[in-house]
Amino acid sequence: MDKTRKIIARLLKGATTIIFTETVWRPNEQGGKDWYFTMASGGKGAEYRIDRISVPADDMENARNAFTSRVMAHVVGKPVVVIDCLSELDAARLCEQTWPCERSRRIRRNLEAELLA
Repeated sequence: MDKTRKIIARLLKGATTIIFTETVWRPNEQGGKDWYFTMASGGKGAEYRIDRISVPADDMENARNAFTSRVMAHVVGKPVVVIDCLSELDAARLCEQTWPCERSRRIRRNLEAELLA
């Protein structure tokens, strides 16, 4: 099993819902941009995980699409809901609705504050 497939299997263990964000960036220490997208996955209740997947700046959309395609191939035939959000804030709000807990509320509030700043 290749490395990416092992990572995906670990990320999806017990997942019944997967939420992807768009590709976004954050400033890095060198004054440049680190590009990434986020994947939230979990089962019922408040237990879920959020993973930031880094992508190369010169091929960010192809890298994201390749990764999400691998995830989709892994869940074919399984009872899993996959949602691809158009924004980080939409994804944070959906996570809060899907996995209502203090963590999901805090993430959504922090993202809203960051976007308003």
